[in-house]
Amino acid sequence: MHSVAVVPNALATCDVVVVPMLSDNYCYVVIDRATRQAALVDASVPYDALKVATTRGADVTMQLVTHRHWDHAGGVRRVRAK
Repeated sequence: MHSVAVVPNALATCDVVVVPMLSDNYCYVVIDRATRQAALVDASVPYDALKVATTRGADVTMQLVTHRHWDHAGGVRRVRAK
């Protein structure tokens, strides 16, 4: 079961927001604080991840996929089409 709260984690220059995906996966939104550019990691159903980026004033400029299974790579075309 996914956790109820989504808490951002801080790196030296970026924020990482964990976004639940499907029933048992997660996506990560990595936002560079200086440029406000963001990367989506494993955004199989990207709508919530894109909303997180928009809400935080970031522009998604990159997608990262850890492997080709649909539950990790399924949203690539939808993000490219935005």
